[in-house]
Amino acid sequence: MPKLPTEADLGPSPSLESRRGIASYDASPLAKGALAIGQAAQAAGGALLSVGIGKLEQERRQEETLQDAQAQADLLTASAKRRSAIGDATDATDLEKANREGAQADLEAAANRITDPNRRALFLERARPTIETLGTAAKDKAFNITSDQTRASTLQQLEDLKKTAINDQDPEKKAGYIDAGNALISGLEKEGYITAVQAQQQREAWGRSYAVDALNAMNPQARLAAARGGWEGALINRESSNNPRIVNPLGYAGLYQFGAPLLQTLGLYTPGANEDLRGWSTSSKDAPGKWSGTFNIPGFPGVRTLSDFRENPDAQRAAFQASTTYYDKEIDRRGLGQYIGKTVNGVPITREGIYTAAHLGGIGGTDSWLRGGVDRGDQNGSKISGYARMAAQAGPGAGDPNERSLARYLDPQQRLALANGATRDLLNQDRAAQNAQANETATVRSLMKDDEASILAQGAPLGQITPERVSAALGPTAAEEFARGRAQAVAFHDATNDWSQIPIEEIRARLGTLKPAAGAPGFENADRLFSVAEKQAAEIQKQRQQDPAAAADRTPEVRAALQNASLDRPESYQAVAKARAIAQERLRIPEDLRVPMTRAEAQQVARPLELAQQGGDPREIRDVLTDTVKQLQAGFGDQSDTALQQVIKEAHIGRAGAEMAAVVLRKLANRDMPTAQDARALDEAQRTSAADRAVAGVASAAPAGGGPLPLNFDATAGATGTDYLNPQPAPAARPTFPTPDDGAIDMLRKKPDLARQFDRTYGPGASERVLAIAGSAGR
Repeated sequence: MPKLPTEADLGPSPSLESRRGIASYDASPLAKGALAIGQAAQAAGGALLSVGIGKLEQERRQEETLQDAQAQADLLTASAKRRSAIGDATDATDLEKANREGAQADLEAAANRITDPNRRALFLERARPTIETLGTAAKDKAFNITSDQTRASTLQQLEDLKKTAINDQDPEKKAGYIDAGNALISGLEKEGYITAVQAQQQREAWGRSYAVDALNAMNPQARLAAARGGWEGALINRESSNNPRIVNPLGYAGLYQFGAPLLQTLGLYTPGANEDLRGWSTSSKDAPGKWSGTFNIPGFPGVRTLSDFRENPDAQRAAFQASTTYYDKEIDRRGLGQYIGKTVNGVPITREGIYTAAHLGGIGGTDSWLRGGVDRGDQNGSKISGYARMAAQAGPGAGDPNERSLARYLDPQQRLALANGATRDLLNQDRAAQNAQANETATVRSLMKDDEASILAQGAPLGQITPERVSAALGPTAAEEFARGRAQAVAFHDATNDWSQIPIEEIRARLGTLKPAAGAPGFENADRLFSVAEKQAAEIQKQRQQDPAAAADRTPEVRAALQNASLDRPESYQAVAKARAIAQERLRIPEDLRVPMTRAEAQQVARPLELAQQGGDPREIRDVLTDTVKQLQAGFGDQSDTALQQVIKEAHIGRAGAEMAAVVLRKLANRDMPTAQDARALDEAQRTSAADRAVAGVASAAPAGGGPLPLNFDATAGATGTDYLNPQPAPAARPTFPTPDDGAIDMLRKKPDLARQFDRTYGPGASERVLAIAGSAGR
């Protein structure tokens, strides 16, 4: 659009003098023409200016309209988001304040779109209801959140309160939990979270729910007492859990836990000659003379003993009714009726409350407490005041309109259903108890065996079994036998646990201490354990005779040395060999029987030699023998010769062959060549191997290809022929011995030091006779 000329563009306005001058040229034609042209141009410029201003005004109005629309759109968008956020809010904390302030900030931000102050102010004013609406929505949402949270919290508190109440075994507190729940519900009503009608409905529902759950959570005996209701039911539940057969540790018996002193006062019991009524309440139920007297309850002639009384609930109730009659007389005589209807130390006093208080603390103790005396209690911590309060809270009995027990929330049909259900549960409970008793009996018998096994093996009894548990399951006689058997097992373990580490002479002495005397208590069990000990001693002696090194391995020092030893590393066996030598000496194993290797180890080392012999290659045999000697020398040092003899025996080489092979092998190990004489000696030794085995007493038992030589003593006798387990054996029949063959005789003549083995095989004195003949022939 062309730019309109301004006053500056047109130049300064002519002055008055100029105008006068111009006026002086009015008459001039030229001047007139110029003036006309000027006036025409000015008119044209004014017209153009008017058109431009109108256009600018139109554009300005369009821009303002756009600003209003943008501000309105921004506000609507922000308000929608904020309304959605309010709907999704879960925390009521400062919800109203935060949204009012946020909405105001949204409005200010939208209004900043408008540049005209007046229009901006108008926009702010028109939008304020929207801000107020959002604030109100946030306030309502905060209330709803708080209301929901509070109601949910209250419901949870009611559930928690119910659980606490159900687990609380104090009947005095039961009704108080309902009041506590009602107070929570009333708090919701007061805060406006529920209406008065809703509050009443919830209180009724809470009472019913609590009563049903609490009653159903009770054991069957307690439910029966609740169904019966009132102070008597509460007393029975408190005293015996409705179990007429129960006897507590002090001897108080039955539903009402009667003691002999009160029954004697009521004229229902005559004490036994040795029954101490004065100290009755402080002595145990098993005290001498306790309950040794006679019952005499009118209407129950068959109830004479404590056992009769426990089996007859009706007789127990008759005794209880006699006690209330007695207390009525005492109340009148002592003037205690003045307290009925009053409160003593916060406890409402009723006649039934005096009954129950006297039942716990005696009528004299109750009289004293009512008059401001000591609030006495029993060994369980129950107080006279507690019993009086319990009766006051429980009320007179079932069906009474003022009854305050849980059963008051149930109608008569519900009470009947509660009692019937409890009766069924009691029957099932009795069956389950019988089954449990049978299972417990079996378990106890099994544990008794395990307990003995644990003591015999480790010296420690099982913690799960005690004489008290045995007595409960099997009776006091079985408990006595168990205690005696446990003591015998301990004595057995103490006498035998270290037999692997002591000489056989000490084992024999210990064994003598375990032999029971005939007729002594527990003889059968003690004799059985003695037989076990005899067997263990025989096994230990047998091992020491047949495998002395293995017997030594049962000692701690050898076990420790074996932990880091391996035959694959011969040098690691040096400590083992030393430890075995020390252990065998300490065990007093005869010197000529001590060996550095176990038979299992010797068999392991001998295996390559056996394989080489099967191959038949003299060079291979020589190489294997050489390696074996080196291995044994590295592992057993100065005991390697003995170890080598063990290996050769296990390789099925006879004694003579073993001894000669040892000579040859030592030379091979020292890189000395065997001489011809050595070779001939070895050949001779191999030829006489069969005779060697015959001298050792195994010719008939060894396989055709030769067999390992046993050590030269049997399972019960040592090298000297001493019987360790029976120092004075009964005379035995004279044994018969075979006649020695020529090979055995020839071997004895060559090696007289085999005389003892020869005598064992062919009879005492046989070697002496053979050698004497040989000497005569030589002379």
